[in-house]
Amino acid sequence: MVVQHTLDNGILVLMESIPHFRSASIGVWFKTGSIQEESDQYGMAHFIEHMLFKGTKNRTARRIAEEIDAVGGQLNAFTAKEYTCFYTKVMDEHIPIAIDVLGDIVCNPLFAQKDIRNEKNVVAEEILMAEDTPEDVCHETLMGAALGQHPLSHPILGSQESVSGFTRDQIRAFYDDHYATGPCIISASGHFDEDEMLDWLTRSFCDWQRHDSLYTVSAQPVDIISHDTAAFRKKDIEQTHLCMAFPGVSIADDILFPLLAVNTVLGGGISSRLFQNIREEKGLAYEIYSYPSSYIGGGLMTIYAGTSPSEAETVLDLICREVDVLRKEGLNEDELGRAKDQMKGNYFLGLENLSSRMSSFAKSQINLGYVRTPQMVLSNIDNITPKDIRDVIEQVFDTDQISLAVVSREQPDHGFSKYLSKY
Repeated sequence: MVVQHTLDNGILVLMESIPHFRSASIGVWFKTGSIQEESDQYGMAHFIEHMLFKGTKNRTARRIAEEIDAVGGQLNAFTAKEYTCFYTKVMDEHIPIAIDVLGDIVCNPLFAQKDIRNEKNVVAEEILMAEDTPEDVCHETLMGAALGQHPLSHPILGSQESVSGFTRDQIRAFYDDHYATGPCIISASGHFDEDEMLDWLTRSFCDWQRHDSLYTVSAQPVDIISHDTAAFRKKDIEQTHLCMAFPGVSIADDILFPLLAVNTVLGGGISSRLFQNIREEKGLAYEIYSYPSSYIGGGLMTIYAGTSPSEAETVLDLICREVDVLRKEGLNEDELGRAKDQMKGNYFLGLENLSSRMSSFAKSQINLGYVRTPQMVLSNIDNITPKDIRDVIEQVFDTDQISLAVVSREQPDHGFSKYLSKY
């Protein structure tokens, strides 16, 4: 059971004590991500994620690393579109030191000028590394094609130009306005006493004087741009990478779980229609899959494939054919039953991992305003009906709203209109 408590400075704590484990995972979550960034701040949230490990008023970067390594623990972070998380995982006996380090880096970052200069180089290399991954480039290109100027379309890493222009004052101001304000959640799962956990968290976080938020984040509707929206990126690579997107649903939408079931059958695993037809039966792709991306204001339903340039047209035709079949025939009873079992299996196997449990509860709270328990997830899956499936297919797979991204060494001979207008 997840227990909630609010610290004196307003930080919400979610705790799940599990006696039979010998470790714990603790994460500090902020409702801050790339969606909050203005044009001169692209990549700022991700850059601050890096900077919080570079030294505090009490510890050098080296000491931060050594203290966690010395107890065999993990300390890391990640930045997403709508939130950022700093987390640690340690043996139960080392929870106090882990929380002390985690609280220190979150509450007392130095943002030293020398560290900023060095980290700009590190992030520049990370951006170049992403550019060397055509699959990632294709997904980023799709976001721009599908969402236009919506804040969700901005790359989390930013660009070489935006990151190189960051100043210490800008970084400090963004941190003060977005991390020392607004929603902050601490989520903990594992072996600990709840009273002791609250005591450790109070000592490490309650001296952090937080203040009222200076900004308001609205859930802007995520609107796919109209029919015939496409983008091409030329790269000197051997494969052609393809992404096709339809309008998706919000993370709070009632039809999210039916969409997850449809995705499971369409391209969510090795038994899916796309994988079996295009890879297994025809051997036209090594990787092909589909996935929904759901945010507070909406989302996308994406299909990806990597294939040879000579087969790109055929693969796109086959993808469109599978979408046609899905729209006309939906899912049969056996497919829906298997999809439900697969969803439940994937979810509950994931909960065998403490970090997954910690993340699941925090994401639910920060996105929905409540903790979606395993029992609630199970009920949502079991209650999916054939009508739900028909409704979500009709709503999401709107063939008048398709976006396409292609990354290849050569643009398709017939352009994009053939694939986007075939309906």
